[in-house]
Amino acid sequence: MLMAKLSSLFQDAGLTGKLKHNSPLINAKAIQECLDGTSYWTFGIKALDFLGYDLPKATEVVASSLGLSLREFQHGKHAMINPDTTMRALGAALSYLRWASENHKTVLFATGHPGSMLGAYQLLADQTARWGGRVYRLPDNPSIEPGLWLDSVGDCIVTSDEGTLHHTHDGRVLEDILQHHRIDLVVADHGFAGAAINAGKTVIAIFDTDDPAIPLMASAQKDGIIAVPLNDNQKNLTTAAAFAALLKP
Repeated sequence: MLMAKLSSLFQDAGLTGKLKHNSPLINAKAIQECLDGTSYWTFGIKALDFLGYDLPKATEVVASSLGLSLREFQHGKHAMINPDTTMRALGAALSYLRWASENHKTVLFATGHPGSMLGAYQLLADQTARWGGRVYRLPDNPSIEPGLWLDSVGDCIVTSDEGTLHHTHDGRVLEDILQHHRIDLVVADHGFAGAAINAGKTVIAIFDTDDPAIPLMASAQKDGIIAVPLNDNQKNLTTAAAFAALLKP
C-alpha cells in the first residue's frame, strides 16, 4: 500500500509517468548521439566504446530501463517513465545507501542539474548522516577552467561561475577527487555519475529518458551501478517534496 501511494505521489509530481518534457524523437536522437560517441551524451563514460550495441539493441535496453515496451518508448507525443520501475529502483538505491551508511562508508553527492536535484540530494545526504555514513565534503574549490569552479551547495557538489550554478554533462572535474580520496559510494547524475563509473566506484545514478549512457552501462555492468529513472527537469521544491515523502519514517 505504501509503495503504491509513493508511486502515485511521484507520478503526480511529474517525476514519472507521462512527462511534459522530452519526446520519443528527442530520446531517439540522444541514443544515436551516444552511440556516435558525442561526449555530451556519453557523459564521458569510457567503457561505452566497448559495449558494441547497435541502435536497435540500445533502444531496447533504454526502453526496458524505463519500464516501457518498445512501442511505448518510440511512439506518442510524450516521453514516459513507468512509475513502478522508478519505485523499485529507488527501493534498491535506498537499501544500498542505508547499508553503506550503517557500515560508515563515505558517500559523495553531485549533480549536473542543480536546478532540479539539489534539494533531493541534500535530503539523501542528511539521511546518510543519520544512518551513520560519512558525507564527503569538498576541501577547497578546484578550478575547472577560467571563471568556472567545482563548488558545493550544502553537501552536494556542483559547478559554479561564482554567480550561477551550471547545468553540465561534464564530470571530468571529479576525476582527481575520485582518484585521491576515499569515496565508497557516489550518488549523482549526468557526467558526475559518468566519472564515478570510470573510476570504478559504486554509483546510484539518476537518469532521465534522454540520458541513455547510464542505462546502457547499467545493462552491461550488473554490479556497481544502481540506475534510477527519474524526470530530472522538475523544480527543486517539487523533487525534494517527493523525496521527503520517500524518506519519511
